[in-house]
Amino acid sequence: MAATSSGALMASERKQYLGIDLLRFAAAAIVTVYHLTFWVTYFPTGMSAKVAITPIPATLISPHMEFGWIGVQIFFVISGFVIAFSAAQASASQFLKSRLLRLAPAVWILAPLSAVALVTTHALSTKATVAILLKSLAFFPFSPWVDSVYWTLGIEISFYAMVFVLLIAGLMRFFEHVMSAVGLISLVYWIASLWLNEPHNRLFELALIEHGCFFALGAFLWLVSARGVTNWRLVMIGLSIAAAMIEIPFEVHERALKTGSPGHILPPIIVWGSLVAFMVASILLPAVNKSLAPWSVALRKLGLMTYPLYLGHNVLGAALLGGLARLGFTGLLPLVGVAALSAGLAYIVAVILEPRLRTWLSRTFDAATDLVAVLVARRGAAQH
Repeated sequence: MAATSSGALMASERKQYLGIDLLRFAAAAIVTVYHLTFWVTYFPTGMSAKVAITPIPATLISPHMEFGWIGVQIFFVISGFVIAFSAAQASASQFLKSRLLRLAPAVWILAPLSAVALVTTHALSTKATVAILLKSLAFFPFSPWVDSVYWTLGIEISFYAMVFVLLIAGLMRFFEHVMSAVGLISLVYWIASLWLNEPHNRLFELALIEHGCFFALGAFLWLVSARGVTNWRLVMIGLSIAAAMIEIPFEVHERALKTGSPGHILPPIIVWGSLVAFMVASILLPAVNKSLAPWSVALRKLGLMTYPLYLGHNVLGAALLGGLARLGFTGLLPLVGVAALSAGLAYIVAVILEPRLRTWLSRTFDAATDLVAVLVARRGAAQH
């Protein structure tokens, strides 16, 4: 590991990666368009098609968006980078609080809206909807949820939990070793999957075995940017990319089976590679951040909108598309309108609603931790 002074490391932590906010929103936009065009049209048994009620005809761009799921794999790479960045100078309590404040408010706001859409469109009974709403609000890691996009949250939380354990145990100095193991296990798994017919398994997902290569790639990009280049870090970046190049074709094949699409492999690889290349440039080239600096406020808001846009576009957007289709509106115009409404809802949640809920949640968390500290102190005093 390359030696780095504490001052240099702290300077690294103060960096702003404006390109990451732009990349995060771009990934969410790709997923949004994918679900509102290709997925709702070509996967009639999916949740979004069920809430649409009326079949949504293909638009001019629908067949060409079959790669849009790749935005999720971009999210995983970004998470690997951002969580490494955030945890480097945080205590276990600070890290836990920051993740709670980041994840919970948007889910608690948007999950009930998705539940309303499920009930009003008769996609599910009220009783079934209430059950999966409670699961969604509690971040239960196994399906079903109020929206199928929630499948990624359990995986993200597993990654956060791993970092939290390192922090609370005082073992963050082994972060690079742990991420090496995550990346290598993922690579071995995907090499082995070449001989398996059904490589996907929810437990493997939650154990970071399937998607660990993406988190490892992001983490090693942070290590290179914050602590310098080493041969091992370059090797791990290469091996993580190699694992991704095996996983992506499997994802293509799985969706082709579900939708009857041609299953083109090159588009998602090209899009993923291009976005990762932009991420690397944003991290390592100061000129990129400098060129984006005039739009820093707008980019920050786009970054904040990403999570609520991801949570709120699928079921709610499909329900709106179905309603417009029943009124006779089809084609690109309603798609643009629903996408704009989804972005507008994301803005309201991110800029107006989330901060207020986050303030309450922050105070509640602080009060709870203070209470725990007092109880622990009293117990220690009683033992002496």
